[in-house]
Amino acid sequence: VLHGEKVPASEKLFSIFETHADIIKKGGREAVYGHKVFISCGRSPLITDCFVAQGNPSDESKFRPMLERHQRRFGSMPEKAAFDSGFASKKNVEWAKGEAEIKQLGLPRQSWVQIEELVSSAWIYRQLKRFRAGVEGCISFFKRVFGGGRCTWKGRRRFNRYVQLSVLGLNLVVLARLKLKRQAAG
Repeated sequence: VLHGEKVPASEKLFSIFETHADIIKKGGREAVYGHKVFISCGRSPLITDCFVAQGNPSDESKFRPMLERHQRRFGSMPEKAAFDSGFASKKNVEWAKGEAEIKQLGLPRQSWVQIEELVSSAWIYRQLKRFRAGVEGCISFFKRVFGGGRCTWKGRRRFNRYVQLSVLGLNLVVLARLKLKRQAAG
């Protein structure tokens, strides 16, 4: 930059205070500095998996690794899975429905795929869309209440620990709420 030299983004330093920071750009939105965090949730608002990506990988490139992480953690692929539009690609749909044997796949409508190829019925498609909306609520809760939107700890290792502790805090609150709900009902 100083001498007009072209330098790959992976070799650039974006912050002298946080040397591990990455540039994150999604769609037409303004670029931000930090790290991309991928979150998976189950039926309840518990976060079942969370990892911090290196750099700014596309969501599409993390589709298969996220499902494979699920398989390693739980011993099998999910029967149903919902993702936002960034994860959608023909290659991902073909892999999920073929090799991964995911029976019901909830992705926002894309011009290249029919809903009938993703799910067995329109009712299940609506259910998966609602589930995905619920996951957005979980992510919002994580960011607003547990500091997932801003980390003040210095260094990449500490950033990862901060995210892990935030997930732990959220999951403990969710479990406590579920226990209180059961006690009130029973």
